[in-house]
Amino acid sequence: MRKYLAPILLATIVFWGAILLIWYARYTVASGEKRDDFAGVTYGYRIEQYYVWNSMKLTIWEKHGVSYGMEAVYDLPALTVDKVVEQRWLKNDAAIYLNLQIKGHDSLVTVHPARLVYDFHRSEMYTSSGFTLWRVWNEKNKSEDWMSDAEFDAVLSRLGK
Repeated sequence: MRKYLAPILLATIVFWGAILLIWYARYTVASGEKRDDFAGVTYGYRIEQYYVWNSMKLTIWEKHGVSYGMEAVYDLPALTVDKVVEQRWLKNDAAIYLNLQIKGHDSLVTVHPARLVYDFHRSEMYTSSGFTLWRVWNEKNKSEDWMSDAEFDAVLSRLGK
């Protein structure tokens, strides 16, 4: 029995390792990166989707050399990118504009536009979407006071559409 224990243990580890690798495997839908040589800063974004489950991940980062930086990761369950309509750098490459068609995988599969601007200089994100992405209900006023399409367009114009 002992002579079979090592191969069985190895096969079990390989099997579960493969399952985990497949479960968390993802591919890049859209990405971009810029470098400011004067400041020694690299910054960018990446949108990834998982192969096995309907979910996407948005990562925004800024690195100062190799020692420190910022990374914001947004896991968006039950959402995938149906189509990248547009991706464009704004404000002398200091902001990224993404126009996406997002597919929701709740009880009813629907596709809505989702527009996003991330300003790397100010660390500010602006969104406009049919889904409730990054929205917080205002309990005090009992209202939905998230950004309208007109407000988003004004931000886009200010940053140099």
